[in-house]
Amino acid sequence: MLLTQGTLFRFGAQVSSVLLVVPYIAERVGSPGLVVALIVPVFTVGTLLGTALGPMVLGIAVSVGWLLGGIAVVDAGLTALMAVDISMVPSRFVGYPLIVLCFLIGILAGSSEVVSPMALSAMLSARRRSDVLLMQTGFGAALVVVITAFFASRFARDSFPWHDVDLLWIGVAAMLLCATCSFALQAGGVELASGPGRMLDSLREGHSYLRTNRWMRGFLATQFVFLAVTLSPMFYVIYAAELMGTGIGDMDDFLVFFGIGLLAGIPLWRLVRKRLDVRGMYACSAGISLVAVIFCIVSQRGHLLPGLWALGPVLMLSALANQAVWPAAYDWIFGQAHGEEAVVVISYSRIVVSGGVIVAGFALSVAAEYGPDVWPLGLLLALTALACLAATRVPRSAVTV
Repeated sequence: MLLTQGTLFRFGAQVSSVLLVVPYIAERVGSPGLVVALIVPVFTVGTLLGTALGPMVLGIAVSVGWLLGGIAVVDAGLTALMAVDISMVPSRFVGYPLIVLCFLIGILAGSSEVVSPMALSAMLSARRRSDVLLMQTGFGAALVVVITAFFASRFARDSFPWHDVDLLWIGVAAMLLCATCSFALQAGGVELASGPGRMLDSLREGHSYLRTNRWMRGFLATQFVFLAVTLSPMFYVIYAAELMGTGIGDMDDFLVFFGIGLLAGIPLWRLVRKRLDVRGMYACSAGISLVAVIFCIVSQRGHLLPGLWALGPVLMLSALANQAVWPAAYDWIFGQAHGEEAVVVISYSRIVVSGGVIVAGFALSVAAEYGPDVWPLGLLLALTALACLAATRVPRSAVTV
């Protein structure tokens, strides 16, 4: 049931992603460039606030099932409001309520980023936790591939009126099903470590832990450098939206490639984790991301591939690379900290890294809007090369199994 619940949540999050789908739709409906560039930073501010509230949410939770189910229900409601906004509001104004809704979804996502790993950690062993995280993402991706491939097919296009905003409604349905599974979870007797109850306590205790634990300083530095990997899918979809005049494809087409990348990540990252541990996951993630940006540059400069095939494989590789970062990060954290310490580390690191995402997300969004110029790809190439260097400094093994 936990795997089903997580799979539906990941599927719903992927087809209605604020980092992937929403900026693309906002760009396509004609929102001002500044509004599109603000979507990810505003969402990240929300995640920062939600992450700080995460320990308090854990403290007031009645049960794991009701906690996860409540998150899914609220997410479904906010996503439905986004879909209504895009469908009903005039295009020149659609972006403004969208930003507010993205901020609220960010608060929810930030809380979930603290709640979900702690729930999994309380219910599963370390190795099983990492496997479930990968399987949830991968099986969610399999649903993305099946659903979006169907609606991208000629049969569906000829039979049903299809718009990109319909992806959001599919996400709403998935979240409601996820909530149903969450409420049915058999998690009696499971106790969640709650950590500090106030935002200031999270920051104070996290900063105190940072000063006395050298490993956490290295961990945070690595997460900052790897923003080039974790934000690359967002960069590519905005870049692709700028190329839409050349007939490059619709969002459901891109989601097929994105889903294939995540699906391929299930066996790949399980094997890498088993053979090469945490450093191997970071190194392979950075290497795949580097291959993606090089392929994109060569394809753009040489016009080697037509239309969708120019950026589809790039998005697939970036999804594959991105998938490993947070499972590897959780292995690193839970290999060094336990119980309430782990809550503090997750909450504090998410807050601090979110500050970097606000800046990097805005900068990369603005750069991506200069597509089809090649210099934004050159910028991403340099940042990804730094991630490759940073991966060599990750501890060889940081996980307790």
